[in-house]
Amino acid sequence: MFKIIFTLALFAFSRELLSQNLSCLNFNGSSQLVSTTSNVLNEIDEGNFTFEAWVKGVPINSSMHPTIFSNRSSSSAGVDFFFHSYWGGSASKMLCIQLNGVNYLLVNNGTYNGNILDGLCHHVAVTRNATILTFYVDGVSFGIRIIGDNPTVSSSNPIHIGKDRIINSSFNGTISMVKIWNVALNAQQINESRYCQSNNSAGLVAFWKLNEGIGQLVEESVKYSQDTIGYNGALEIPDPIWGVNSCTTQIVNCDTSTLIFTEVKLILPNVVTPNFDNVNDIYTPISSSGIIELNFIVFNRWGNKLFETQDLNVNWDASTVSDGTYYYIVKYKDQNQNWNSQQGVVHVLK
Repeated sequence: MFKIIFTLALFAFSRELLSQNLSCLNFNGSSQLVSTTSNVLNEIDEGNFTFEAWVKGVPINSSMHPTIFSNRSSSSAGVDFFFHSYWGGSASKMLCIQLNGVNYLLVNNGTYNGNILDGLCHHVAVTRNATILTFYVDGVSFGIRIIGDNPTVSSSNPIHIGKDRIINSSFNGTISMVKIWNVALNAQQINESRYCQSNNSAGLVAFWKLNEGIGQLVEESVKYSQDTIGYNGALEIPDPIWGVNSCTTQIVNCDTSTLIFTEVKLILPNVVTPNFDNVNDIYTPISSSGIIELNFIVFNRWGNKLFETQDLNVNWDASTVSDGTYYYIVKYKDQNQNWNSQQGVVHVLK
């Protein structure tokens, strides 16, 4: 039996913008970092996610691959959310995510076609929805990449902010409002989230505001843990320093107390028995919800198309084919306007 289940968190915010003079952490591009105790990425594992943060950086004096956050335990384990150095003819460093040692990016930052590390404030995000990675800057998508396998974001290490755990890929500039979600937010939700300082949103599993302004500790506000500037509580060289002029001087007065949970689900059988006994004669989903469009195609083992439908219930009459193994591809749009696709096999037994 093949099964896909996505959970999408839809949340409503008021639009009132509040001006605040917030503090922020300044990283110097050498070895500065925030050490956290968070293993929340292990909870996501192979699932959907959204990573987001506000950044204001410059490529000068930064490391080759300036990191927003990383939990890598080796060059092929964990995740690194960072800016990739100049590559593939790009004129700028590129927002990138590394999953199990594989880098996913868009040359010259895709349709943004420019430098995000330009000394100005930008909100950046990457989402994973099944096998699709979507890249955002300032709430606008600039391209997608397809994941080649099913990587995990888990590792044996907790998260570092501002520096990769394996190489000295420190950030040069400011980082704030770092959020990790266990759902793939859409563009509207990302735009709502980027100014929201609530820690009460469904699907939000970690949130570092990085605006305390004083001291050696910062708070992860979802689980209320205290994390360390530098490697320990003492003043040391690897400490980013507090400054002003945060990127998030205007925030949304957001109310996330009203949440709507919608399960997007498609469960397809792997066997159909068209023997006219009125039991499992017609191929149809075992369970389906939250889907507004669908295209289902059946092929034989030579790749010839035998059946195609846009019927949400599929309703394939397999009595027209011989016993054997057949292959399907299904593409569907959920009520959040996201397209998903998957392929599988179905055995016809008469």
